[in-house]
Amino acid sequence: MGPEQLMAMQQHRRDRRRREAAMAPGDRTGGESSVSDQRVTVQCRGLTKKYGDHTALDKVDLTLRAGEFVALLGPNGAGKSTLIKLLDGVIACTAGSLRLGSEGDAAASAGVIHQDLGLFDDMSVAENLFLGPGMSKPFLSLSSEYRSAEEMLEFVGLSAVDPRTLLRDLSLGQRALIATARLWSRGAEVIVVDEVTASLPRAEAFWLIEHLKGAARKGATVVMVTHRLEEVVGHVDRYVVFVDGKVALDEGGHVERDALVEVMSSGRNKALTTHQSGGGEPRGEVVVELTDVSVNRIGPLSLTLHEGSITGLYGSSVSGFHDAAYLVAGVIRPRHGRVKVRPGTKVTCLPAHRDVDGTFPDQTVEFNMSMGNSNRWRRLGLINLAKMRDEISAAAVELNVIPRNTDAVITTLSGGNQQKALLGRVVADQPGCVVLCEPTRGVDVATRREIYSFVTKLAQDGCAVMVASSDMEDLASLADRIVVIDDDGQVESVIDADGIEEFCSLRTALG
Repeated sequence: MGPEQLMAMQQHRRDRRRREAAMAPGDRTGGESSVSDQRVTVQCRGLTKKYGDHTALDKVDLTLRAGEFVALLGPNGAGKSTLIKLLDGVIACTAGSLRLGSEGDAAASAGVIHQDLGLFDDMSVAENLFLGPGMSKPFLSLSSEYRSAEEMLEFVGLSAVDPRTLLRDLSLGQRALIATARLWSRGAEVIVVDEVTASLPRAEAFWLIEHLKGAARKGATVVMVTHRLEEVVGHVDRYVVFVDGKVALDEGGHVERDALVEVMSSGRNKALTTHQSGGGEPRGEVVVELTDVSVNRIGPLSLTLHEGSITGLYGSSVSGFHDAAYLVAGVIRPRHGRVKVRPGTKVTCLPAHRDVDGTFPDQTVEFNMSMGNSNRWRRLGLINLAKMRDEISAAAVELNVIPRNTDAVITTLSGGNQQKALLGRVVADQPGCVVLCEPTRGVDVATRREIYSFVTKLAQDGCAVMVASSDMEDLASLADRIVVIDDDGQVESVIDADGIEEFCSLRTALG
């Protein structure tokens, strides 16, 4: 660590101790003192952000304080991502004001931890903590660096971790706390944790949440964004719900999950299609058949997909079960065995990671939804653009993609609306088989309902569907049967319709 950074950290600690000394004792310990006594860290007044004709945030008034653990919730497209970008200084507001800190007091600062964490697996914990500003000096004091790293680790409850440990040797939850400690050490009093728990097993997600709660008790303002309501209900101090760019609920204390769902679903289609399994063996015609196929960790694997049936596929993070789905879709080829597809059948795939494998980030919604389907609108070598645009727009309306403007760059949409746009691409050319990997990853409860309804209708219309998901709610809501892949890449069991509820409940309980 360079001398400049060490001096800055020391000054930052002195400033924080001065502020903590001014706080009531209960503020530092989670005691009985009023929240209103705590230092203001975020102040929004009439905060508005527009993108053309679309209003992402509409006259938002919001105040956050030191020591609060806040859940930031809302459906996709509600304005959460826009608020985070404003807090992080990535974009500027159109109207109103956003102030970090209160008037007459020292300005606060904010930082955001995204799903990728922004860390380096092949570097040590200490190197990750001190990478960045202040590292311009040619000589480092390793002893000072390790001492400072130990202080940071203690702040997030990782005092047992050796700063010399390689990051790759830590769990995902521990890495998220390393990212938290790094922000705090750089003076960020407002720490936004944006969907970090989406990729964590249930038990580790709750472990992380408890440590984030501890960081708030030590004076940080921790804002947690998640679509898993069970992660925040009963664990946070306050719930802030955005709907259509406005604060629809701002409540401290305990709020029931059903009440949150009701607010988040406000004004949207609440009809949830309950999946009615036919039971027994699939009866439709075989659409895709895998016989003794092997690739990477998978195999030998044999299974069939039938028209009108939804086959669930489940495995642990080390099983490689997504590769089995990609074999069905033809995305990868088997080293051994055979994949047989019914003649004339088109098979399409929604990849597990839309940011990496799904979207063309610099292109429009229309481009992303039409990609791979141009033959549908091609006649005599020419694409009928008018027909293509009409059908893409109709599909966007059917899938409730918000905003409706298909000329918008897809990365300006929320994650859930990007996912719905990609679903539109997958089904645009009326495929006979659809493979959906993690179809509801990073989407809110209302969008989840919309996706379930859409997928169920696909099967009812005769499409063969495979849902490869680590989310038990996906499988319980959609699957007629579940093929379970073990850690060696082989079929561990096949759960029929009668056993799905018990299987999913048990897996959920075990995390």
